[in-house]
Amino acid sequence: MKNSTSGAFTSLFYQSFDSSGATPCRQNSHRVLPPRNDIGLASGIRISAATDQQPVHFEVVTRNFGYLTSLASEFGLYDDRDFDSLGEEEELVTQRVIPAAAAGDSLWSSLRTHLRADIIR
Repeated sequence: MKNSTSGAFTSLFYQSFDSSGATPCRQNSHRVLPPRNDIGLASGIRISAATDQQPVHFEVVTRNFGYLTSLASEFGLYDDRDFDSLGEEEELVTQRVIPAAAAGDSLWSSLRTHLRADIIR
């Protein structure tokens, strides 16, 4: 009989420690199940500009670390003028919608801004 938890999703299912494969009254988990929804950065934010006078280009790779398809989300860039570490509507420079991603998928997103490199430094 083929193990139904084999294949690409093996790490998502609970597996029995019991030699018979039975789970009642047995410890049946090799690892904690990942969260259902968990979007995060798969890479650092890359910032580039051709010259100091050119608009700055931000690139980021997000990944769905959860085991369900994610919802669409947004990546926003804020100019924190009052240094309170809170993104406020009047500080929003630009934003980009990040489409839904299947479990384990990564998405590349880019933001072009009106900010010049010599101003950001």
